Amino acid sequence: MAGFQVSSTQSSNSTGMGIKRYEVPASETANIAIGDIVILNGTSNSLTGLPQVIRADAVNPFITFMTGVVVGADFDVTNLYTTGVTGSSGGFVYVSIDPDLYFDADADATIPEAAVGQNIPFIADASTITGVLMISGMQLDGSAHANTATLPFRIIELLRDSAGVLGNRARVRMNASTQSTNQVGV
Repeated sequence: MAGFQVSSTQSSNSTGMGIKRYEVPASETANIAIGDIVILNGTSNSLTGLPQVIRADAVNPFITFMTGVVVGADFDVTNLYTTGVTGSSGGFVYVSIDPDLYFDADADATIPEAAVGQNIPFIADASTITGVLMISGMQLDGSAHANTATLPFRIIELLRDSAGVLGNRARVRMNASTQSTNQVGV
């Protein structure tokens, strides 16, 4: 699977997910797919007041404060991809914002056992359209884990990929979220 998938919460195996609806402005040129990480863009819809989000991108994959992970999108006749919002079209996404959630994601390189507990960035390759599905291009940057507070995810445990290789997938949680308290505003 591509992108980040909700796994469980820190306190239990339930997946309440804390889902919130956000607007994607038409000025966002990147495709946003289920499994993509989004960040607040610092504005809201002038009619509804809904906050707006944009896709975290490869220019700034070391963001500290993320809003969450996209888990759904509104259907729109101009946007036939119910698994995301196409770039420059605008639309609405549902984002899992709970900072206590765990996410499972692939890594671009095998993460070593000694990295559990460290923080890790992500790679924000473009989300692509295949047939009628939009597929997230995001994954963990397996070679860039470190003991630093500025990376966006904390490694909780290593997982096996479909070939059975331990460390090619990992369970992570947000290291710092825009939903956390006592944070600097965006």
